[in-house]
Amino acid sequence: MPLEQEFKLFESERAAWLREHEGQFVLIKGAEYSFHDTDEEAYQVAVDKYGNEDVFIKQVLAKDRVEDSLSLLYGLVHVES
Repeated sequence: MPLEQEFKLFESERAAWLREHEGQFVLIKGAEYSFHDTDEEAYQVAVDKYGNEDVFIKQVLAKDRVEDSLSLLYGLVHVES
């Protein structure tokens, strides 16, 4: 499954990240990650650093929004440029 490693990293670190990064967006590629104030910023960093490779970008929240869960389930991504 694509991005399975990144998803597992997010889930395993979520509680720790909530303490310092709640509301920010985390960009994960493999075992590397960085935090950003907006999803647009995270996306631009991903494009600049990884080009057209798959990356995981998700807002650090205590509870997932329903639309985020559905997007993850169906592999849908919406990016405005």
